Amino acid sequence: MMNNETFDFRKTIQLRLAEKKKFISARKWMVGLLFATSGFIMFVLLRVALLTETRSITVPKTFWAVLMSIGILNILFQRIKSLVLNNEIERTTRLVKLSTLLSGLSIGAVIYGIKSVWGDFHSFQYVVVKSFTVFLSFYVLNLVIGLILLLMINRKLSAFKIHSWNMDFFNMTHFFWLFLFSSLFIFTLLI
Repeated sequence: MMNNETFDFRKTIQLRLAEKKKFISARKWMVGLLFATSGFIMFVLLRVALLTETRSITVPKTFWAVLMSIGILNILFQRIKSLVLNNEIERTTRLVKLSTLLSGLSIGAVIYGIKSVWGDFHSFQYVVVKSFTVFLSFYVLNLVIGLILLLMINRKLSAFKIHSWNMDFFNMTHFFWLFLFSSLFIFTLLI
C-alpha cells in the first residue's frame, strides 16, 4: 500500500512539472511575439520617417546617455544573473534596485530628449514629426514596461520566486532590456 501511494505521489509531481513546463513554453512564445510585434512597429515608424525626410536630425546627447545607461543596465543584468545562480539574494536585490533606479532615470532622460528635439521637428514634414513622435512615445511606453518588469523582479526576489532553479522571468526581462538597447541603438544610428 505504501509503495502505491509513493508511486501516485511521484506521478502527480511529474504531471505538475510537465504542466508547468508547457505553461512556461507558452509564455516564452507570447513574449517572443510581443518583442517581434513591438520591433516591427518601431521599424515601420522609423522607416516611414526616414523615407519621407532627407535631412539629417541631430541626435540629442541625452539619447546617447540613455543608450549608455541601458548598456550599463544590461551589464548589471549579467552580474545579477551570476549572483542569482549562486543564490546571493541580498546582493542581487541591491543590484536590481540600482537597475530600477537606472531605468527610471533613463525614462526621464528620454522624455527630456524628446522635449529638446521637439523644436527641431517644426521644420520637418508632418509625417516625419508624427512618425518620430509615435516612435519615441512607443519607446517610452516600452521603457515603462521594462521598469515594471524590474519592480516585479525585485518583488519576486524578496518572495524567493527567482532563484538558481527558476530564472525564466529574469531571463525574459533581460531579453526585453536587450531589445530596448538594440532598438534605441538602431534609432540613433539611423537618424
